[in-house]
Amino acid sequence: MMLTYLDKRLTPPRDIEPIPAAICVPRLPLFNAPITDERVRQVTTALYGEAVEIYNQEDGFAYIRLTDDHYMGWVRAEGLQAPSSRPATHHLSAAMSFGFRDADIKSGIQTHLYLNSRLILEEERGPLAYCQGLGWVPRCHLTPVNEYYEDPCAIAENFIATPYLWGGNDASGVDCSGLIQIAFKACGLQLPRDSDMQFAWSGNVVPDWQNADKLRRNDLVFWQGHVGILQDASTLLHANATHMAVSCEPLQDAIERIQDTYSLPLGVKRLALDGLNSKPWKG
Repeated sequence: MMLTYLDKRLTPPRDIEPIPAAICVPRLPLFNAPITDERVRQVTTALYGEAVEIYNQEDGFAYIRLTDDHYMGWVRAEGLQAPSSRPATHHLSAAMSFGFRDADIKSGIQTHLYLNSRLILEEERGPLAYCQGLGWVPRCHLTPVNEYYEDPCAIAENFIATPYLWGGNDASGVDCSGLIQIAFKACGLQLPRDSDMQFAWSGNVVPDWQNADKLRRNDLVFWQGHVGILQDASTLLHANATHMAVSCEPLQDAIERIQDTYSLPLGVKRLALDGLNSKPWKG
């Protein structure tokens, strides 16, 4: 479980008893203000089955906190429902999948689903499994809730060419820290949402990171307001606004380009993945 830090992005209003709820749509954007406000901006995205706490409701919108990473924002209230009395049995382990209307992949799509969504499996029929409220999902895209993958970068690689979207963290659009968060979450590690939080609170500093011999796959390279993951000691994979997509490029090229606009990297962090109930990424 993540610790609660004194950060306004994570801190709920005082003296309000929250109402428990859950996300009941495939993806639900969170905004920094009610959506009718002209200053509104997407800050993150919640996925089907996530538990939330409601702190305020007005005019069809709700101010919520996500239970997993404690991030707060405004959502359309229609995307929320009372928590299920049954716990999730599986999570989606593909970057994106479908819920089909019937136990037949030709029957038509009932819904889209995204990596790390929490599902309740009720019945299996051949290669498909019926998930409560969602239709028939390919069984090969489902993993029991207590099993995780072992290579965050392999997961991130499945998002190459995904469009860049500020506040996105799924296969329809993702930003830099969102990509990192969902990749590590699929490996059983809950990271904070934003890159400054990830740099401050996650992993251990890699000393003398400018020496390529010190770098490894899955190390995280941080700039002010940006983060990417290493495929190897010299190649960076990141969601970025330069390419408006998830892309990979030589680390040194990225450093030189970003330095021209912002700064040199703040540093490199390494997260321990040992001891998790993990298995290789299956795509």
